[in-house]
Amino acid sequence: MTVKVPSAPAYWWCEWWGLNDYVRRRADMLAELGYVALPAGSLIRIAAFNGGADPMVSAEQVAAFEQEMKAAGADYLVVNYPGALHACTNPAADKAAAVFGLPIGYDKAADQNSWQRLQQFLADNFS
Repeated sequence: MTVKVPSAPAYWWCEWWGLNDYVRRRADMLAELGYVALPAGSLIRIAAFNGGADPMVSAEQVAAFEQEMKAAGADYLVVNYPGALHACTNPAADKAAAVFGLPIGYDKAADQNSWQRLQQFLADNFS
């Protein structure tokens, strides 16, 4: 039997690389329940945008993510924004940083560039 799988984007926006394990476990669980059905050899495309100065995400975590993607043969893109902190795409980040003493901050250039690149990524892969 041949199953045609339509192209549909799965959009995950999170700025914590440690969620790799959560996402993987969740995908496995959903697949077991029959919610996700991908034929063998399916190609999943991934775009990840990272604040390069984010103290909550180590360079080792980013490198491990990239190594895992390479080992899986994934079609992926990782963009690091030097100087950008955690929550760099959230215009309210500076206020939250001040109120809660968090090492987060808005970076207009990273926000605009990541949004533009995401739009292009979606157009290239799902149009």
